[in-house]
Amino acid sequence: MTDDRNAPSGARQRESRGDPPPPSRASIWQTWWPAVDTVEAAERVARYGFWAAAINAALGGLLLGLLLSDAMSGPIASSPALVWWAVADILVSVCVAAGLWVYSPVAAVAGTVLFVASKLIAWLVLSATPNLTAILIAGLFVYFYVLGVRGAFARRTLLAGTAG
Repeated sequence: MTDDRNAPSGARQRESRGDPPPPSRASIWQTWWPAVDTVEAAERVARYGFWAAAINAALGGLLLGLLLSDAMSGPIASSPALVWWAVADILVSVCVAAGLWVYSPVAAVAGTVLFVASKLIAWLVLSATPNLTAILIAGLFVYFYVLGVRGAFARRTLLAGTAG
């Protein structure tokens, strides 16, 4: 009989073979909800909100370009209200992106609230029925905006803690 007490455990066997450790629940969770325990990590997480606002402004610009170039047809495309809606969306998104560039918690919250409000108004008031793709994309933007809120507030809290 062999003595199993001296045999390497599963973790030691993986290390001796050079295999990476299996992903833990914490690392999988942190992929979707990153830690904001340092100022640098909080800034990195807040940048997600900045990119959401910047991409939202770019998509608004694309929509405005399509509206002004008569590439779209139909009663909705000829509505001047839609052109003003696109202009307002671009301006708000650019302002939110600028605020998140300097890690402003106010800009992060305002961006999240205004994005959700604009989608609700478009879907409920204007009777624009969203399809599954639109809902998923809006949900992805909300997720990144929420990460921006989290990162901006965490950065402010961490900086206040180091200054005091």
